[in-house]
Amino acid sequence: MKRFFKSKIGCFILVILGVSLMAVLFTLGYAIFIDKRQNNTSDYYIALVNKRVPYTKAEINYMIAVQRYRDPLFFIFKENKYRKYLNSSTENLSDAQKQDYLVDWADKYQQTKPRELKARESWLPGTNIAIPIPKQWQQTYKDRQAPLDFDGKYGLIINSKDNSGAFVFFEAGPGRDYKTAGDYAATKDAKRFAKIDKSKYAFANELKRQERIRFNRNLDNVANALNLTHGIIDYAPLKLQGQTIYIYQQKMTYSDGDVIESIYHFKVGHNIVTANIYYPAKDKDKFEKAIEQAIADAHTFNLDYMRPDEPSHHGITKQEEKEKQAD
Repeated sequence: MKRFFKSKIGCFILVILGVSLMAVLFTLGYAIFIDKRQNNTSDYYIALVNKRVPYTKAEINYMIAVQRYRDPLFFIFKENKYRKYLNSSTENLSDAQKQDYLVDWADKYQQTKPRELKARESWLPGTNIAIPIPKQWQQTYKDRQAPLDFDGKYGLIINSKDNSGAFVFFEAGPGRDYKTAGDYAATKDAKRFAKIDKSKYAFANELKRQERIRFNRNLDNVANALNLTHGIIDYAPLKLQGQTIYIYQQKMTYSDGDVIESIYHFKVGHNIVTANIYYPAKDKDKFEKAIEQAIADAHTFNLDYMRPDEPSHHGITKQEEKEKQAD
């Protein structure tokens, strides 16, 4: 055996085994090294990965820097290809697609009030729409507390600060499918309605009850597990500040008094928005004017959580990110 290893063939085999062992150890060690660095990557980078396209140049440069940190060999083998992919994917999108992708990502990632909104405005999640909140009204629940359906869409709920029980539920509809709010109001889906006797319910508890049934399709949909509706309603056009709004309104009798229910369809940007409004009939003028003014003033805003200068506020590692944000 000794003579074999002292021979040229034996030495060659030993060299091969030695090189192979070193390669295995290097590969294993490098994999552990990369894994450790990946776990130490800042949360901001994870947010950008989830965002996908479109990326700004600053964001792309930041992501490249993080990739270099995570994998020191990245710049040799993958950097140019990765940079080209990010740039080309972004450049091939239309402005409308970029906005849609951004809103979709922000809706999942950022669940607080966007800082672009003014003081008395609320965000309609899943859109780039700002809804002005009337005086003496407030946002009732945290965003995303009232899921509508299996698509994971969410609404905005505001209520009057007084003891009237008045509230409004806003939700975004299939805007790109219809040119106008009138087109949507004429559809079977918009016309379906559950006409249910509410006299056994107290309006004072209506908002809590709607939260319990998770604002299922129509606010008037009660104890209906299959989400079926009965009856058809028609919408009438209404001009608000030059904009055509479509509205259905009826008086309903609750155990504690008559209530006005209104359903408004209106378009903001490329979104069809539905506002379901409930308030005591005796206060019709007071609540109707306030809500219609909010509807008329609803507008789009530039939703952008990742501004061009944003990467400068974040470190590559989790520790660096904490230090930079603490400055």
